[in-house]
Amino acid sequence: MLTGPLRGEAVRTVIGPLDAIDLAAAFAPAEQAARAELGPQGQEATLLRYAELRYRGQEHTLEIPVSSFDLTRLQDAFAQRCLEAYSFRLDSPLEIVSVRVTATAPVAGEVHWGQPAPDQRAQDQSASRVVDLDPYDEPREVQVLGRDLVGADPVSGPCVIEEVAATTLVLPGQAVSADELGNLLIEEQS
Repeated sequence: MLTGPLRGEAVRTVIGPLDAIDLAAAFAPAEQAARAELGPQGQEATLLRYAELRYRGQEHTLEIPVSSFDLTRLQDAFAQRCLEAYSFRLDSPLEIVSVRVTATAPVAGEVHWGQPAPDQRAQDQSASRVVDLDPYDEPREVQVLGRDLVGADPVSGPCVIEEVAATTLVLPGQAVSADELGNLLIEEQS
């Protein structure tokens, strides 16, 4: 989740007969808003477009992916989706209710979650802190380790593992190590 692509979404209400709407113009404000949510990376974003459509006079809508602004293709896609969802299709005109755009862009640069900031690396790695371990023990001073110092060799608790996005408490009687993907593994010691 933390290293997945950035995502921005925008929805705009556009109510009217489908054949009277300029789809490119209807989507333009939603595209701009979705890109804007991603900041500078929005300009390189991949866009997915969807239209909420219904038969004229119908209450409920169906969301249809829009790969081009070709009305005939969009009408055919709606008719097929309506057949799948409701087991019928009509020869009635279509109405558009809204447009939705999803913009996605990769995270810029490399993300190293769990790695301390450069100024943290320079700090004394043998830090300690008083921690209340109740009901396991009275408050006492325990070792505090940077996440990058936890490797394949188990470290016995109690200790605290600190990283950029989390703090992990390893209780007395437990040991912590990291697997080949960097996941922390906490196991009971026998």
